[in-house]
Parts: sequence; structure tokens; C-alpha cells
Amino acid sequence: MRKNYSELDHYDKYIEGNTVKKQERVWEPQHWEEKRRQNRKKRALQREIERERKHSRAFTLIQTSLLVGAVGGLLLCTKNYLEIKSDINQNNRKVASLEQQYQELAEQNDARETEIESSIDYDAIREYAMNNLGMSYPKKNQVLAYDGVESEYVRQNAEIPKE
Repeated sequence: MRKNYSELDHYDKYIEGNTVKKQERVWEPQHWEEKRRQNRKKRALQREIERERKHSRAFTLIQTSLLVGAVGGLLLCTKNYLEIKSDINQNNRKVASLEQQYQELAEQNDARETEIESSIDYDAIREYAMNNLGMSYPKKNQVLAYDGVESEYVRQNAEIPKE
């Protein structure tokens, strides 16, 4: 393809004479060849840059599969988290229900214990023990006091002192 003369790259040279100096364009083949080589290199570089841009923008199959795998893993973790959170909430509701049930049973137990304690007639037991079983209150010399452990029950490991 032949280029127009004005499109050719050239040096501007002045031709001197006795009249008005006029600028004349002179074509130099060496310069033109050099510029052609530079333009080819420039276009090749631009094509390479464009190819790199396309390559950098496009996802490869591996990158796409890794992205899909990461998103899938994230969704799976989210699903598992929500299931575990739901189980925890359900267990908390069960615990609250059982605690409420325990409180109700404890109150019923306390009420029954109070009812049983109030229904015992200690005077009748004392009279029955004294009249029918021959029991009596201990006399002062029969009661012995000693220092012991402050516990609800006593285990006797040795004889009780007489003094």
C-alpha cells in the first residue's frame, strides 16, 4: 500500500537561494525505513498490550472453578452455621422449659413438705411414746455434752466420755 506524500515521515530541509526561502520537503528513504520499523514495533507492542488486557480480563476455567468452589464453600458454611444456630436456640428453649418445670416441681415439693410437717402431731407422738412404750424424758445426769464436728450427722469412732 502506497502512502500519500504528505503522510510520509520526512525531514524538513531548507533550500537556500537568492529569493525567499521556501521550505521544501525532501524524502529520505533511510529515515522512512527506520520509521516503518518503529511503526511495526509500535503496532506489535500495541497488539501485545491488547492481548494482555484481554487475557487479564478473561477468567480462565481454573479461576472460575476456584471462584465457584469458594462461593459454594461459603454457602455451605453459612448453611451449617444457621443450622447450628437454630439447634442452639431450640436447645435454649428446651432448657428454659425444663428450668420452669423444675421450679414448679420444687415449689410443689416445698408445699408438700410444709403440709407434711404441719400435719405431724408431736404431742400425740410424745404421749404414745411415754404411755405405750415406756419412754421418758432424760434426767440431767443422763445428758452428756461434748465438742464435736459441726455436721448434720455424727459417726462414732470412739466411746463417748463419761465426764
